[in-house]
Amino acid sequence: MTEEEVKTLFATCFEEVKTTLLAEVDHKNKGLAAALQRDIKKISEKQPPESPADLDESGEATPRLSLKALQQQISDLTTQLSEKDKQAFASARNAAIAQLVAGSPTQHKGTLLKLFTTEYGDKLRQENTDWYVDLGGDSVKPLAQTFTDYLASEEGKIFIPPSPTSGSGSASSAKPTPSSGGKELSLDEQYAALQAQMYA
Repeated sequence: MTEEEVKTLFATCFEEVKTTLLAEVDHKNKGLAAALQRDIKKISEKQPPESPADLDESGEATPRLSLKALQQQISDLTTQLSEKDKQAFASARNAAIAQLVAGSPTQHKGTLLKLFTTEYGDKLRQENTDWYVDLGGDSVKPLAQTFTDYLASEEGKIFIPPSPTSGSGSASSAKPTPSSGGKELSLDEQYAALQAQMYA
């Protein structure tokens, strides 16, 4: 055989081998792809479908709460409890001030109640059943003492009725304490009655 015939035979054989190898690789690739598809399908079938609901003990579907929804519910509940605590504190504080005003020998009690609450209401602190006024830092003073000092101040003196012997008026000129008709009023009722005097 000549050199040219050998080259032609070699080329022909090479093409045949190449074609065979490519066909075999292609076949194996197809088989691998099919196997992968089967594995993916099996894995998918094992995964439970996503559902917006869970089953309770009775088998009924119940809404599934996300973590974010639960956190929001806890936050809302905390806010509601905080507001109730603030309301309870304000009610107890107002009642404590009203009790002092109602038991004091003063006139214009409604105005006195409003002014004293405005001045010291936000500074009041409660410890057990005792009330104190926070004067800043570590300084505190009992509420009763603060009220007495306020009545002794220039602003507080206007609520002290004139002495009957001074000729400038008498204690009878003061607005009377709201009558309870012989029934003892609660602290909240005293506070409401004193407020009503402001508009009498």
